[in-house]
Order: sequence, then C-alpha cells, then structure tokens
Amino acid sequence: MALFTTSKFTGALDGNEKEVIIEHTFAPTDELRIESGNTKISLALMASDSPDGKVPDPPVIINVAAHTKQVITASKFGNLQYTFLWVVNNEATGGNYKVSLL
Repeated sequence: MALFTTSKFTGALDGNEKEVIIEHTFAPTDELRIESGNTKISLALMASDSPDGKVPDPPVIINVAAHTKQVITASKFGNLQYTFLWVVNNEATGGNYKVSLL
C-alpha cells in the first residue's frame, strides 16, 4: 500500500541542498523515472527523514548527470528496508528534479 497520493514528485534545490522526496516501501520491481535539471543529482534510500539518520551500510547512491532522464528499478537501491527516498543536488548552483513512480 502506497503512502502517497501522486506518483510524480518535482522540486527545486539550492546548491548542495538535500531533501526527502517520499516515504514509501518499495518493491524490487518498482520503476522510477528520474529526470535531473541543470545540475548533477544523487538519490538514496535512508532509514529516516533526518539528515543525521541511519545510513545503509554500505550506502547505495544513484547518481544522475545533469540534463539526464533515466529509468531504474528500486532494486538498484539495494536493501529496500529503508523507506525514505532522498535527493541531493551535488553542485553549488541551484537545480531541480522530477521523479515519477511508474
């Protein structure tokens, strides 16, 4: 059962900013379409919505180059017991993203 009412998530990030996109229990076969804006972004599943929360060991980070669209399966994140999907802007300038659950 999903904890959201939409399957598309968009946002703008300041330089080097990170934020939670969604809390969701992913199945290994769930697909995500990731679109980066003008900056490189990274996505990861974490145990909490706090930046100081537990980090998976080893952490699995999905890097997406600027101006890129790609589709991944949730299994790429490794251990799916973590339910908070974080996005990070890896550059000093502001950027944006779109993540869609397919």
